[in-house]
Amino acid sequence: MNNYFKIISGVLSGIGVVTVIIVLWEIALKPIIIPSSTIIPSPSPSPEIPLEQRFSSGDRRLFVNKTNPKAEQGITAFKSQNYDQAKELFTEAVNADRNDPEVQIYLNNTEAIIKGTPFILATVIPADTKVNNAETMLRGIADAQTKFNQKGLNNRLLEIIIVNDSNDATIAQKVAQKLSNNSSVLGVIGHNSSSATKSALTEYEKVKLSVISPTSTATNLFGNVFFRTVPSNIKIGNFLAKYALKNNLNRVAVFYTSKDSLKTDKQNDYSISLKDAFVKEFQGLGEVTTFDMSASDFNIQETVKSLENQVDAIVLFPNTDKEIITMSLQVAQANDNLSTPLKLLGGDTLYNADPLTFDGKAVEGLVLAVPWFAKENYLYAKIADKRWGGQVSWRTATSYDATQAFIKALSQDATRQTILNNLKQTNLSKEETSGESLRFFSNGDRDTDPVLVKVIKGGKNRPQGSDYSFDIIK
Repeated sequence: MNNYFKIISGVLSGIGVVTVIIVLWEIALKPIIIPSSTIIPSPSPSPEIPLEQRFSSGDRRLFVNKTNPKAEQGITAFKSQNYDQAKELFTEAVNADRNDPEVQIYLNNTEAIIKGTPFILATVIPADTKVNNAETMLRGIADAQTKFNQKGLNNRLLEIIIVNDSNDATIAQKVAQKLSNNSSVLGVIGHNSSSATKSALTEYEKVKLSVISPTSTATNLFGNVFFRTVPSNIKIGNFLAKYALKNNLNRVAVFYTSKDSLKTDKQNDYSISLKDAFVKEFQGLGEVTTFDMSASDFNIQETVKSLENQVDAIVLFPNTDKEIITMSLQVAQANDNLSTPLKLLGGDTLYNADPLTFDGKAVEGLVLAVPWFAKENYLYAKIADKRWGGQVSWRTATSYDATQAFIKALSQDATRQTILNNLKQTNLSKEETSGESLRFFSNGDRDTDPVLVKVIKGGKNRPQGSDYSFDIIK
């Protein structure tokens, strides 16, 4: 520090006060300048949060950075079991922030408790580490709950316990144990990441507690109580491989991650299984090379440059880690700088605003295999668009479907066993879901195919700050 001030003193005597002010201004500002193409990494899990504080029906905020005075007052009233006042305050809170699904669920829960003897489900989301994923899931759950609670079943409404597992496998197992021990919980919607779902599933199996994941696609997820409302990675990988071959993209390079993040050695089931499914379908019909973006010696510029004139397409399979996603988008940027850029394909983790706002030009033409797209003839897409003030994500749609499946499985004397039995016979029409009929195969996978979308310049539903959007490939 003393040397620092000596330097400043010398500058003062040598070049004058005005120049020093400019220098200090630069020093002050540079550390906080963030390039427009930089994606800020997601926060780390919060293991210091006491386990009981990861659960809420309305007695605490799980999204702690939200500010809504009426919501806080409603939580205080809910804690005091003053449910009539809580209902009034949560209603005002919903009207104050129409885009907050957590408060909508708390309002619904309050109404269910006032009615008496509610059916109880839980949803497990990463409220502190993947806020966007968590909120998009809750919007679909809130929509299905709101719809059901308008009439209920035999004078009973639905309560949803929201649980935060931070997308951490260790925490996921602990919250799964607690949910399993709560006999009033009839089923679980979640978890978000495949690794968290896998860790929790062993606990649910012990007590025959059904779980429907709206977002976990890894192929190593299965069991007697497991269901999902998204296509598995086998379907997604196969679908994308067939598209590539059909379009004469016979030589491809697949970029994936073997680790959950650059800071851990934990294996990433999602990215590995998606890569494996794609490669299995592609081998024998075309040439495929793979690159692990989490490898210590991985170099984006050198790797992409080496592929010039050697392959027809680059396939991007990052997981949900922000740093890995950023690396995959930097791969797209390096590709865009080639004299003849290669075609780009990818998985559903890129189906969000990040690629469009990071560098829309670099990802123009990117084709993704995704679980759902808001087609014009989908009634739910229109209703949700109006309710939440814009087009909802695929996670909202598949979470809505998961909740609808549980609702359909309810009965007056519902138990975990009757719920499980009924889920295996699920048969929901298009009018009861986010747009496509819902049935489960015997292994719990949904009977559905992915859809293909493409990044285009212009179009509807462009995110703020971008000239690009996604459109369906018909």
